[in-house]
Amino acid sequence: MSKRIINYQQFLKGYRTGEFSVLVNKQKAGDFVMSKFADKHNKPAHLFWTWLSIFLLFPASIIFLILFGWIYAVGSFILGLTIRSAAGKSASQFVLQNMLENEDFCGWVLMHKGAIIQDKEGNDISLDFVEELSRKYEIPRSPKVTEKLAHDQVTNIEDLVHKYGKVQEEVSKQMLNKYPAMVFPTSLLPAPKEKVRKAINEAIRAMEYTNYTEDEKKKIIENLKAGLVFLDRFIKDEEAEKINSKLLNNKKYQDAIKKHG
Repeated sequence: MSKRIINYQQFLKGYRTGEFSVLVNKQKAGDFVMSKFADKHNKPAHLFWTWLSIFLLFPASIIFLILFGWIYAVGSFILGLTIRSAAGKSASQFVLQNMLENEDFCGWVLMHKGAIIQDKEGNDISLDFVEELSRKYEIPRSPKVTEKLAHDQVTNIEDLVHKYGKVQEEVSKQMLNKYPAMVFPTSLLPAPKEKVRKAINEAIRAMEYTNYTEDEKKKIIENLKAGLVFLDRFIKDEEAEKINSKLLNNKKYQDAIKKHG
């Protein structure tokens, strides 16, 4: 059975009447909320709740464990998980809302497999403007992604992402004794912050065209996305020094480190 093709107005009408449904990929929703096509008003809320969940899951739970005991640490961790789940659902809702309001955004999401449209029988529906949008924004559809990137460029991306991973590993080892506030000096990065961010984003996009299994792709992409979030913790050297020193010089924190060290 051939896939049914409709236009954007037919999609809107069909969704509102219940003829069509939209299934948003929760794993990718956050990326689309932060994309250039998305409503800018949704971005601050998504960033705030995402950062809050990460803070409660990792640095806050460790600090609570050291300063107040395991009950507070567990509470922080559970709250972080709850907020992360809620942030994911909220991002999916933002994506759906934007798809119903912005034709370009809708096409962008569909092309990058961020959502699928189905009819009542569960058949996938395609929109006629997706191919046109692909040409408009020169989005590579071919699996031969390496033909779009020079070999040296691919090598540089892999090298930079690998070096950044090593930096993550090193600062994580020094978290309690050197970076308790989980902010790090940008001078530790292997390249300017925005260059590292660009390399990670390019690596994520390229994963779609690799020969990895779907499970392997999902795991690698999740790690790369975590690296993007972690990257925002790198700030100006003097600011990082000031924030970390404030906690390191705290008497309770020092006593807790000695007690559990």
